[in-house]
Amino acid sequence: MNITLTNFQKAAVTKLQDYFFRSKKKNIIFSAPTGSGKTVMMISLMEEIIKNNPYEFNYTFVWLTPGNGELEEQSWASASEKSSLLNSRLLPDALLDGFNNNDATFINWELVKNDRKNIALKDGEIRNLDAAITEAKDKNIHFVVIVDEEHRNQTNKAQRVIERFDADKIIRVSATPKSIGPDFDYIEVSEDDAISEEMIVRKVELNSGIVEGDEFASSNEYFLKLADEKRIQIKQAYKEKGIDINPLVLIQFPDEKGKNDSSYMIERGELIKEVENYLINVLQQQPENVARWLSGDHFNTKNVESSNSEVNYLLMKQAISTGWDAPRAKILVKLRLNTEAIFTLQTIGRIRRMPERKHYDNELLDNAFIYSNDEKYVSEVIGQGLAHKIATYKLHLNVPEFGLKTLKPKESNWFNIRMVIENLHMEFIRKFNLSTDLAENKRILESHGWDFNPTIKRLITISEDLTKDIAANDFQKYTVRSQIDLRKTRFTLLDREQKIMKALPVSSPSEVNDILTELFSWKSAGAVMPPLLRLNDYQLRAFIINNYLKIAELGRNVQIAIQIDLFDAVSDGKLEINEFFLPKFETYAVKEKRNSVDMTKNVYVGYSSANHVKQGKTERAFEIWLQNSKQVMWWYRSPDRGKKYFSVPVGSKKEGFFPDYLVKGTDGRTYIFEVKYIQNLIPNNPRYVEYEQDAHQKFEALKNYINETTFSGSANFGFVQPRWNGSNDVEFLYNNTYWDADINNTTVWKKIDTIFSN
Repeated sequence: MNITLTNFQKAAVTKLQDYFFRSKKKNIIFSAPTGSGKTVMMISLMEEIIKNNPYEFNYTFVWLTPGNGELEEQSWASASEKSSLLNSRLLPDALLDGFNNNDATFINWELVKNDRKNIALKDGEIRNLDAAITEAKDKNIHFVVIVDEEHRNQTNKAQRVIERFDADKIIRVSATPKSIGPDFDYIEVSEDDAISEEMIVRKVELNSGIVEGDEFASSNEYFLKLADEKRIQIKQAYKEKGIDINPLVLIQFPDEKGKNDSSYMIERGELIKEVENYLINVLQQQPENVARWLSGDHFNTKNVESSNSEVNYLLMKQAISTGWDAPRAKILVKLRLNTEAIFTLQTIGRIRRMPERKHYDNELLDNAFIYSNDEKYVSEVIGQGLAHKIATYKLHLNVPEFGLKTLKPKESNWFNIRMVIENLHMEFIRKFNLSTDLAENKRILESHGWDFNPTIKRLITISEDLTKDIAANDFQKYTVRSQIDLRKTRFTLLDREQKIMKALPVSSPSEVNDILTELFSWKSAGAVMPPLLRLNDYQLRAFIINNYLKIAELGRNVQIAIQIDLFDAVSDGKLEINEFFLPKFETYAVKEKRNSVDMTKNVYVGYSSANHVKQGKTERAFEIWLQNSKQVMWWYRSPDRGKKYFSVPVGSKKEGFFPDYLVKGTDGRTYIFEVKYIQNLIPNNPRYVEYEQDAHQKFEALKNYINETTFSGSANFGFVQPRWNGSNDVEFLYNNTYWDADINNTTVWKKIDTIFSN
């Protein structure tokens, strides 16, 4: 074997081997960070299985890889080079010659995922995959399936592919595995292990180099410039040490696949052009310095992985993040799209490898760097610092149903635009005492903190040590401003209008634009109500973008007054009504905890305090109360979205409202609980106001639902708040009469135990 393993790799392979031969469980989950040598460890494991096989039969290994044809060839080449015991092959070889003893056959999912039995080879010959599998089994050869990057293959089709091999063992490998639970053996290599062996960077820095108060015309160009400055610094640091490595910057774009939204595709295309133009025309990159690895567009990618490649920048699609390997990559740039786009955090692993598998005691060389103006992406990066997995749990056999009907609005526009303009206009006048004096209106709003600056305000998250700051939850945020460009900021405007839309009874961002134009623009005809301001196009754009949270706050005030009459809504055909049934299987995030407490009253087998991943202190304490209460028989923690989950209409929201917990009392009655902790927020603070408004609206929605016994049956509800007496002693109070956020109002806030006697 041409493999030298580190200590943690040896320990992992040993444990994998023990599970392989000694455990009765069919599935093994192997979680290891990108850059820790997963492929090498798997090759070593296969050799150990061959050498130590105690059975009369022999094994053949099938290695399934995602992607479009590159990763299985990389893995095949690695096994061919490093192993003397394995016969490394690709799928055409196996179809021609069969699956034989000690073979390692590397197969791309794309070739077999569509249940294809007959597969055409390059010379036009047809071979049958199932026949080759059967032939091997007839020779008493047993299959072992390795699922590489298993988080990518969670579909029913993928499972059917795996089942075709009828394997003795299935080893699922990933840096971010999704399959986890009591039916799986689980082995994890920690980041600390890989760092201590100097295989991956010490830490990841986020938005390094940003200065408080920076102003820029384009945030995209601003972040690209910062990334280029960092690239030059890293290259110089390598040069000073006599190391011939050219650091690579990855600029990630979302995939095209499955995107039929024209605005999304237009914005994506414009962003790619903008980035390329800036690299060539401003950063003075030559054509040979820039490569593209996009859907159907591979330009200048030959030898891009080489340590001294001339390519400084790689414009890449998201899908390349899986399996692709260029250890010289040091910087990742992720720019914001305002249209809906989902990004994977898997790409971060691509910049964490140490190219020479050693640290240099130089922060530029021992760290990796992320630059992003995408607040959602930054939040996900920060949130993923507390690594967790997703586990699947099975419903207890003897759990009764809760007897509730879930109600989902069929349409979101319960009010017409004219009514919304009237109500929002009145809300501005009510709160700020505005008039027809437009100059005075501006002065009043400015005195209340409304931003009339003609530039766009941005908060940029800074971290010199991402891991440390995640642990301490301590991040610096710098304020910077960018100039208004009506073309470049139109998607930013769209993003803000989408956020305002969630607070108003409207169904599209264009309706939000119509409303705000009528209220604040010089273009307003005053056909509905007299305008409150007369802003030009540039001023209105900056006003909306900078003040969207305040506009949304007033919008929520309008929403609170809008409570759907459920009976009328049903009669008018505006509601979809379905019986709610507990899912037979449910997934929750889970952290590995040594001293986790089993929650035996939860409706799912195996649920425990280890599932307290995203729950705050209050929710965790409430679940402990549920577990310990003598008046609770079963309880269910409901997800906050999804068609199959229990929800009630709230205001004009199309998605409705998903209460936190459903409870079956020992009295046989169903209880619906929503848990909020409002008292820890400072009154009049924007966050408090938003939180309190949201709570008030949901309270009225639940009360409205319970009063319609056609849907709720005999169920009761409680809006729950904690009263903390010290750091750990808590008393829960509930309210189901009329709304008051102050838990000191004993007229409405009662001890929660008393709800079961009502």
